[in-house]
Amino acid sequence: MLRPGVVFGRGEGGNVDRLLRQLRRRAFVYPGRRDTIKGCGYVGELVRAMAFCAARDEPVYRANFAYPEPYDIETIAETLAAAAGLPAPRLTVPWWMVMAAAGAFEVLGRVGLRTGIDRDRVRKLLTSTHVRPERLVADGYRFETDLASGIRAWLASLDG
Repeated sequence: MLRPGVVFGRGEGGNVDRLLRQLRRRAFVYPGRRDTIKGCGYVGELVRAMAFCAARDEPVYRANFAYPEPYDIETIAETLAAAAGLPAPRLTVPWWMVMAAAGAFEVLGRVGLRTGIDRDRVRKLLTSTHVRPERLVADGYRFETDLASGIRAWLASLDG
């Protein structure tokens, strides 16, 4: 049983995929701060970790999954931008402004305009979630990728 942090990879359609779309449109701004920790990992690494767990001689094996390095949102955004050949985001917008804008997008959503932006999603961006894979590492799991190589593998899979 693996409890993952943010997983990115082909077809994921979640937070990192959304970040890539915003970077491509030059629309990403840091919401209030840049140092929010986000436990994350590449889906290919997750599959390798699952195989490692399945090979254990234990009826139930529980561990967290994410890279052991505590990557912050600025590092994630800059690494993704560099790998995709895009400019890194530079602007940090005060928290209260981002929340006010998200509230306005919620109102637009109520009248039928789907935006995917709301205050709950913004709050999640501001909350650190450093998932620590301590048990995996203690039991000898060796990560084959890190953030940069995982992102490069993901982006390469999009080209094929």
